[in-house]
Amino acid sequence: MTSPPPEATPEAGGNTRGSKLLRVTLIVALVLYGGLLACSCVPFIGMFVFIFAFFVFYLWVYVGASAAMVAFTAAFFASRNVFHKRSHRLQFAVQLSAIAFAVVGIPLMAMVPLLPGQNLHMAGYSLHTRIWLDADKVRGWANNLDIPADSDISWGPESPTSRTRWPLTLQIMAGLTGRVQVDETTREVTLVHGGALSGHWGVHIAARDQDWAGPRKDCWIKKLDDGVWIWSTPD
Repeated sequence: MTSPPPEATPEAGGNTRGSKLLRVTLIVALVLYGGLLACSCVPFIGMFVFIFAFFVFYLWVYVGASAAMVAFTAAFFASRNVFHKRSHRLQFAVQLSAIAFAVVGIPLMAMVPLLPGQNLHMAGYSLHTRIWLDADKVRGWANNLDIPADSDISWGPESPTSRTRWPLTLQIMAGLTGRVQVDETTREVTLVHGGALSGHWGVHIAARDQDWAGPRKDCWIKKLDDGVWIWSTPD
């Protein structure tokens, strides 16, 4: 007499459903990122994808990171009844957080043709500046600089204005490509990003009671605090 087949346990059913969810979330994440990567490699289309991503870079990083953290936390705790192993819950949460990050970038990039690109770009840069810039530390650093009269020495690698001697807040703001200019007389600090093709943008830090009109007439500027402005130019 043959014995009846063992009944499927609830745990086994949960593992099956969990495996399907993991596969689906992984496929969605790969499709989203693979699609963006493929579009960026197509001639002509890739140029627009790059431009759209460039204009929303700062917003995408901060808004997308926030969405990813929320998605990770919600997915990890909400999947307890589906995944009995912590490693499975972590894998599922990571995949959903990747999807959330990618999804944030898609509508942001779609807004670029509808809104002036610098509005989105500088909105993100404003957020970046508010989070990372400590203007008082930058002022203290600039006021204590011993800048030689010889410009070659002043801007050389051994100069007090070299990147390695910047305060941490300025290094974070500058990233890998930012350049810093310090006025030898007023000790005002200007951080410059960009180039001829992308335009220039950055932050200007002066004394709290000072006014600033921008580096040139067609410059867009926005005051964030007393003595702190973000700015951009079209070229």
